[in-house]
Amino acid sequence: MSAEEVLGTTGVARRAVDGAESQRASRAWWDADADDYLAEHGTDIGDVDFVWCPEGLREADARLLGEVAGRAVLEIGCGSAPCARWLAGQGAHAVALDLSGAMLRHAAALGASTGVPVPLVQAGAER
Repeated sequence: MSAEEVLGTTGVARRAVDGAESQRASRAWWDADADDYLAEHGTDIGDVDFVWCPEGLREADARLLGEVAGRAVLEIGCGSAPCARWLAGQGAHAVALDLSGAMLRHAAALGASTGVPVPLVQAGAER
């Protein structure tokens, strides 16, 4: 089921919102769309890969980040965290952060299935 069907949203509305409302809306969208997004794009982004989307340029080829071994890296908006797992495989101390609990559940499952788990943090989670 798509996020539009789950949330009952269609079209675009523009209005001023504060940060808290924006965060709630983003979390609701990605929680509702995580399964569909990864079904559509999962093979493109990979499980343990760093792809500069939508260009499809792989960090392994481009080396835009330079040497990452031993570096502390925070991946913000990690989704299913393939980049963080790739960075960890290169020797970085990667941590993956996202608003969406649904995306982080995919990240945890992929960490377990690939054998490359990374610490996961949910942004804005109640403490």
